[in-house]
Amino acid sequence: MSQLDVYIDGIAVWTPSLPSWEAAQQAFSDPTTQRKKNQPTRNFPIPLPTMLPPAERRRAPETVSLALEVARNAIAMWAGNPTELLSVFTSAGGDTPIIDDLCSTLVDSPQLISPTRFIHSIHNAPAGVWSMATVNAQANTALSAHLHSFSNGLLEAIVQCHTEQKSVLLVGYDTAAPSALTCGLETQMPMAVALVVSAQPSPSTQGVLHCVIKAHQDPQSLPQTACAQQLMASGMAQAWPLLEALASAKTTRLNLKLSAHQTLAIEFKHHDRTTNAPYSILNNENY
Repeated sequence: MSQLDVYIDGIAVWTPSLPSWEAAQQAFSDPTTQRKKNQPTRNFPIPLPTMLPPAERRRAPETVSLALEVARNAIAMWAGNPTELLSVFTSAGGDTPIIDDLCSTLVDSPQLISPTRFIHSIHNAPAGVWSMATVNAQANTALSAHLHSFSNGLLEAIVQCHTEQKSVLLVGYDTAAPSALTCGLETQMPMAVALVVSAQPSPSTQGVLHCVIKAHQDPQSLPQTACAQQLMASGMAQAWPLLEALASAKTTRLNLKLSAHQTLAIEFKHHDRTTNAPYSILNNENY
């Protein structure tokens, strides 16, 4: 596969302790900073999806709330028209609280299964709700690849961006796995991340990703800051090294595992808005 370059025009992240991209940037500013023993831990609740009408907002499951929150913030940074975006939604486990609730109800009182809860349990529910909330009639994709879900979602967004020559919204999200589901999913905290990627630079461009698929598995890049290392118990944990690079605005090389046999090699470079000049050193044979 040839090298594909995309421009990052919007960034958003949410965790219980980092409820915004601005909070994440501040946390990543000192790679050695750790929470002090006497400092209270902030535990922000999952935000309500303000994009929805009040009645729908109250009924929205965790995945919809997480996905719409980061999508809204990434689009605000991009400052474009959301109806023009292609979209890719990716999640390792989907809405595990609803799945757990449905399984429990099937065991105890199957006649009480809620049709609304069932609809919300479907893997592409957040993608559908986002499309309706933004009146977006463009194609959207929902995918899952277990703990490689973020990297595969990013690759899908990059390929669509180049194929269609349109900006693409990537939204990755996971909920905390409850009950028996913790054994298979290993996700202990909710997390969501969103990026808007474009084929051409714009006034909102934050950086450039130069990407190549390698036909073997290289070691997965790991986060370097103490803050990100404390937030790895999520199906979207693959995103942290990239988010650190975006926050530092330093040239960074990363490897994100796609599968047991492939790796997505990424070079991030801060974008120079004064020249709009592309930058690439991926032809280095040692990369």
